[in-house]
This record gives sequence, structure tokens and C-alpha cells, in this order.
Amino acid sequence: RVHISSLAAGQTGELFGTQTTMTPQKQDIVLVADDHPVFRMGLCNLLATALPGAQLVEANSKDDVIEKIARYGPPSLLVLDFVFPGLDPQTTLG
Repeated sequence: RVHISSLAAGQTGELFGTQTTMTPQKQDIVLVADDHPVFRMGLCNLLATALPGAQLVEANSKDDVIEKIARYGPPSLLVLDFVFPGLDPQTTLG
């Protein structure tokens, strides 16, 4: 079970039982990498609702992930398919 909580800049809220204030930063980038377009679209819809201020970027292959990171910079959050074409799961986790 995963719970994602987001706060707009200046808002105060509770995250993991701790009082948290979101400080203004550059727009968070969330990179969603999956080779199944319907699943990727569903994840993006879920993340757009959970993280309304984030910029969602999609990738459908290993080369696309590399290109998107080069274009947008390192993401704040990477959602990566564990069994992704072109990536060895053991190497990816290492």
C-alpha cells in the first residue's frame, strides 16, 4: 500500500506523523517509465491527482528514459517498471 501526500508551497500538513511545511522549490519532475502505454497512462493520471504541482514526464523505453533525463534533468521521483525492456533488473537495483 502506497500513500502519496503533497503540499503546495507554504502549506503546512502532516506527513508520516510529522508536521511538515512545503518550501518553494523548482517544479518537481516525476518520470514514469513503463513499456505498457495503458498502464503508464493510468499511473500518470494517479500521480497527477496525488501530486498536482509536479511535471509528469513519460518514457517508454530505456533510451527514452535516458533522453528524458538528459532533457529535463534528474527527476524528483522515478517510477520504473521492474521488468523493463533493455534493463537488467539486478543491474537496475544495484
